[in-house]
Amino acid sequence: MSDFFEKEYDESTQLKLAIFQGYIKEWISVFLTQSKSFNYKQINIFDFFSGSGTDVKGNPGSPIIIVKELKKYCQSRSDFKIKQANIQLFFNDKNSEYIKRLIKALHEIKCGKSCCNFNFSSKLFQDILPEYLPYIHNANSANLIILDQFGVSDVTPETVEMLSTCSATDIIFFISSSFIKRFNETPELSGFFNFQHGEIKEIEYKSIHRFICSYFRKKINKQDYYLSPFSIKKGSNIYGLIFGSSNLYGLEKFLKVCWKIDKATGEANYNIDDDFSWENQSIFEELNIISKLEVFKTNLLLFIQKNQPDNNNVYRFCLSAGFLPKHVREIIKPLRDKNEIIVKNLLSEDKVRLNAYYLSYRDFNEKAKIKYILNKKSEKECSQ
Repeated sequence: MSDFFEKEYDESTQLKLAIFQGYIKEWISVFLTQSKSFNYKQINIFDFFSGSGTDVKGNPGSPIIIVKELKKYCQSRSDFKIKQANIQLFFNDKNSEYIKRLIKALHEIKCGKSCCNFNFSSKLFQDILPEYLPYIHNANSANLIILDQFGVSDVTPETVEMLSTCSATDIIFFISSSFIKRFNETPELSGFFNFQHGEIKEIEYKSIHRFICSYFRKKINKQDYYLSPFSIKKGSNIYGLIFGSSNLYGLEKFLKVCWKIDKATGEANYNIDDDFSWENQSIFEELNIISKLEVFKTNLLLFIQKNQPDNNNVYRFCLSAGFLPKHVREIIKPLRDKNEIIVKNLLSEDKVRLNAYYLSYRDFNEKAKIKYILNKKSEKECSQ
């Protein structure tokens, strides 16, 4: 799409970039703050489809956003690991003219300090990725990889699976899910996406990006690797971002950004489940239901009923379902108040104070403290 940067970014592109920016800001705050959990000597950010840096109106693309967020953080925080970390920024685009324009644009905005090292290249993605894999595989490095491809063919399940083996590596990639639905049987796509016969045709159109994310998840097939989608509708087309990480804290940070944008489901810029209350509130309480939340509540209670899970397992369960710890607290608190859910100390079996949930990444990094129990009355209601 050679004229993309010669136009003004449309609303869907601006939204995609807002999600990039939100996560980049969160990611920087984790890896450039003194921390025992995230103490890496090298910090790498890769933007493999960087473009020219701005649209025709000067609106910033991902490379400008990255540099501005780094600059902002460096100037505002005293705990910036400027002396301890080697920060490498890698910008690539197969269009060499875009890279020339990007170099000029970044030169005008970067700060005068020498903490960030800039690397530019103009190669095809399939050629440049193998060159950078040694950097990404380095156990002493933390990596953020942005794959804002045009189309669908560059970022395949095999690519994501390979990157999933890299430690401390978060990825965000863009993919045109509705395009895959329409043209999945063509020779160009069938080699990349091997769906079961007729499988994708049965998927509701609004949910196509969810399905594509699930397809990637099945192909990778790792319990300790997490993928999460955000669907973006533009006209009749549905695109989307997929976030991937082996770290639950990274997943929580991404979900936090998504829930700020879509306060109903944390998943889309449109009413993905046809909920009346996605944009409206009714005087009839039965209409003020977010179906995704109702399904999560049912599944959470069943999970507690069957497993009496500890706080670490509940933390993993909610994030894997696309929800935040605050949603668990909102569900469990009224049930605790009515003694329908009991929260006990794992060692003493004593009840825990009402506001204690221990659902944070800090708690997750420690030994589990409490367990959640559904009492007998609620178990009967849950099974009905």
